[in-house]
Amino acid sequence: MNIFEQLRRDEGCVLHAYLDTLGFWTIGDGQLIDPRKGATPPPEMTWPDGPGNITVNCTITQDVADRLLNESVAKTQAQMDKMMPWWQKLDEVRQAVLLNMAFNLGVDGLMRFYRTISLVQAGLYEAAGQHMLQLPWAYEVGNKPGQRADRLAQQMSTGVWV
Repeated sequence: MNIFEQLRRDEGCVLHAYLDTLGFWTIGDGQLIDPRKGATPPPEMTWPDGPGNITVNCTITQDVADRLLNESVAKTQAQMDKMMPWWQKLDEVRQAVLLNMAFNLGVDGLMRFYRTISLVQAGLYEAAGQHMLQLPWAYEVGNKPGQRADRLAQQMSTGVWV
């Protein structure tokens, strides 16, 4: 497994515009495209209901979805490199946990979880994994066995892809 496979599993890939759980237009692998949130739809997106009118009829190709995911992961990694450079010293599996969370929450959102971040930085991975399951985020993405938060907490605790 790698971060791209993991995000595709956790976010799902939808090639038409849809409203996310917060009511904002999204496409591909959780790519926010809603102008109300300052996002810009990809130039390749179709506009069957008229330019600028985002509806479920707006689509992208799989190639565009792949490019958007690659760009988003690279952008998120660059933000994390600036805000918490120590994360680069983590193994790939634990880096993926933080990257997955940052992809979902935004890097600023991830940084609000001070306790979890400090536990990871201190190398207390099992405690960090347990703490992750207590975050409001865990309830939003699913903390029951096999759900996103549960898998990522296990991954943080063990250092093994889940």
